[in-house]
This record gives sequence, C-alpha cells and structure tokens, in this order.
Amino acid sequence: MNYYKIDYRRFVRLLLPPLLRRPLVLAFLDAAIAPIASLYRSFMELREDSAYKLRINGQVCHLIAMLNDNFDFIERRIYITDAEIDEWNQFIWKEKTDRPVMLGNYMLQSERFIGADGIDFVVHIPASLNLNDDERARMKSLLRYYKLASKRYALRFSYE
Repeated sequence: MNYYKIDYRRFVRLLLPPLLRRPLVLAFLDAAIAPIASLYRSFMELREDSAYKLRINGQVCHLIAMLNDNFDFIERRIYITDAEIDEWNQFIWKEKTDRPVMLGNYMLQSERFIGADGIDFVVHIPASLNLNDDERARMKSLLRYYKLASKRYALRFSYE
C-alpha cells in the first residue's frame, strides 16, 4: 500500500510555483521541511517494526524465524523441538490426604493437573554463537513476548 509513501522534498517542489524555484528558495524550503521529513522517517521505521511484530505469533515456525533473524541471521542454526515428556510429572493432588496420586500412563486434563516444573519446548542454540548475558536476556525477553502464555521453554546450547 502506498498510503504512507510521501516524498516531502518532491511534494514541496510540486507545490512551489515555477517562478520561485530558485536554488536559494529550494534550500530554505528543504531546511524548513527537514524536521517533518525526520518525523516521517521515524514513523516509517516504527510502522515497519510494528508490522514485523504483528506477523510473528506463537507458532514454532515464526518463533524460529524470529530467533534466527535476531541472533543468527546468516547461518540460521537455531531450532525448536518438543520437550521430552516426563511421566513422573503426571499426577493429581488429593485434597483429603494432601498428597499427590500417581497416574502412570494416564493424563488428566483438569485444573487439578500438576506438572508445573516441566517444559513444553526446547530452543536449541549453537554454542558457536557466543551469546553474552545481555543477548541471552534479550532472547528470553523475545521468547516471553511471542510465545503462548501457557507454554514453558528451556534454552539448550549445543557444543557440536
């Protein structure tokens, strides 16, 4: 869409009568519209950033693309896998005895289901990226922003 594409320099020249189109007048008008052009560039950058944020959702393919865009944009080696299911996390809490009841291979989907210490997916990061503490914090922040609220994750650095 071309609704927001405005060339202010050209726009001013088109509105100026041909008799006044002298270098000194054009230079003055360029200086006069410089703050507006600067605000326009800031607006367009914000618009592009907002459009990028809106394109990403909690889908795995979008999370992988976002992580690779931000941290490994050349080789794109960051990937996500499902976490292994730990059968010991499958239990319910009995209120009368105040103890958990093991279910074995059965899984109940209710509000009594516990297993909050497990993870839902694993982000695999090559150790050759050498992420410092700030970059790791930024990665965690981006994952928290884009993932679904109910999903838990772990970062794993691979030393291959």
